[in-house]
Amino acid sequence: MSWADLLDWASSNGWLDDVYSLQEKLPLDDARYLLRQLARIEPPDRIHQLTAYQRWQEELGGGFHGMLPAQLADAELPVPHDVPNCLRTAHLLADVRAANEAALRQVNPNYAMAFRGKAFPLLEPKPHPEQWKLTLDLAGLRALLEALADDALTPARAREIASMVPFQEMLTHRRNLGYLPEPLIDTDGLATFIRHAASDDPLDRIWAWLSTQNLFDLADIARHRDDYERLIAQLASHAPAIEAHILGTIAPHAPESMKGSEFRDRVSFAVGWGIAGWATARTAGINIEHFKDDYGKLLTTLAHESVHRWQLWIGRPDGRRATSFEDLTEFPFADERDRSFYAILSYIMLEGTATFIAPSHAPEDRRASVERGVELLVECHRAVYEAGDSDRADELVNEGLRSNGPFYWLGEALARAIAEADGPTTIGEMLQRGAPSFVRRGLATAPDAVWRTRLDGAIGERLRLLAREMERHDGA
Repeated sequence: MSWADLLDWASSNGWLDDVYSLQEKLPLDDARYLLRQLARIEPPDRIHQLTAYQRWQEELGGGFHGMLPAQLADAELPVPHDVPNCLRTAHLLADVRAANEAALRQVNPNYAMAFRGKAFPLLEPKPHPEQWKLTLDLAGLRALLEALADDALTPARAREIASMVPFQEMLTHRRNLGYLPEPLIDTDGLATFIRHAASDDPLDRIWAWLSTQNLFDLADIARHRDDYERLIAQLASHAPAIEAHILGTIAPHAPESMKGSEFRDRVSFAVGWGIAGWATARTAGINIEHFKDDYGKLLTTLAHESVHRWQLWIGRPDGRRATSFEDLTEFPFADERDRSFYAILSYIMLEGTATFIAPSHAPEDRRASVERGVELLVECHRAVYEAGDSDRADELVNEGLRSNGPFYWLGEALARAIAEADGPTTIGEMLQRGAPSFVRRGLATAPDAVWRTRLDGAIGERLRLLAREMERHDGA
């Protein structure tokens, strides 16, 4: 039914105002889609089951943790047994969707709400060592898109897809963060969301339509499946250029001693609510729906997460091979407090150098973010050494690292100061020497005297003692 047909019907049946107001709320395609799904519900009173979706989505680990509004929690949905009630229900659901989109824009303004339809950019050639290789892993997304076209998708096939490396490593990263509230999504939960995203049941279709964030963001993939198919084809056709671009972004910062060594890695593509990029001991990765075809942000995040994998390759300050990110935050100091504070300094070094080499979106006030990072680090030092309060230290670290937080930009400021004073290869050399030396050198070269002086005064002596003990350890 076209708008003209709908308006003709509404005019003769006394529903003209309702149809006009629905037209004001939704584009024609969305209005038609929603009314079609409402009309397909059999029996119509099944509409009441829709209010339970929020609960089971949260139970499976797909909740929004208060960041986005609860949907249909108190809604009394009219039973769409006739056209007037379909219109009433459509109006209510259109309002819910509008509230969801407004909240998403406010809470996560960097989330790409729609495809831009732009061509893939021409990438500037960047040299990198011949022994360095990177592979784009698009297999998980390809399998997911194929599954979402199958409304008879079996539970076994959905679980096979959820068990693929990109999705498993995405789940691993979420578990390893340590600060996300329970319940955390697992393989079974992800497989369930995949099946609902592929389902032709009108309730599933309406739930996916209400918010792109539903079903752990799989609603976004299902709603724009054709666009994602085209995007994956674009990424695959430009894979060699993307791989070279990422490696060429990292290469200038490698220690000269390692530029002739072999570095082989991959970067994976997955889907996941609330987190745009991630890295684990197996692969770097991004959740594609956060970017869509915003190629600038997509490429930068691919490079940023690949830097973290490169940090593992560079290894530990004691020269031992790193097999996990925990290896990069540990050093065998005799004092447990030193071990705890070293880990905090290492987080700042690892996120700061990655942010400097491939900056994620900068905060609105970068200086304020750096200064907050200074405050957090000083408080961490006090919590570890004076109060002996590990819980308080964890809270401060979580604030510093959460969502492109202050520790990213304090570390970036230190890395930038080092690179500008000593050259880009010094970044890799500082990673080899360890976090205390990194922070000390950054403070010595940072141009901002205010926060530099404050931080040096608060922890400068501690940095010197830690660096000296590390030197003794190396000498032994």
